[in-house]
Amino acid sequence: MIVPLEGGLPAGVHRVAVDVHLRAPYFPIEFQPNIFHAERELTIVGPVAGPFRYGVSTYSYTGDMNTLMTLDDAMAEIADIGAT
Repeated sequence: MIVPLEGGLPAGVHRVAVDVHLRAPYFPIEFQPNIFHAERELTIVGPVAGPFRYGVSTYSYTGDMNTLMTLDDAMAEIADIGAT
């Protein structure tokens, strides 16, 4: 998500609302766009000193895991991008 504010949102609790408009060419036009709305309170923390730079969840690889790649392949790719 991009916040059109100089420097983004400051640290603290923020109420964030998102509307996602999805268009699928295989759905008839009268059923488009599919609109999904979500609202959440999010807490943004400031920079924290520590060994972690980037974090990756294996959930990101759900579609490929055990079909196109093994867990070892996923871990190797994660290490290649410098994540933990």
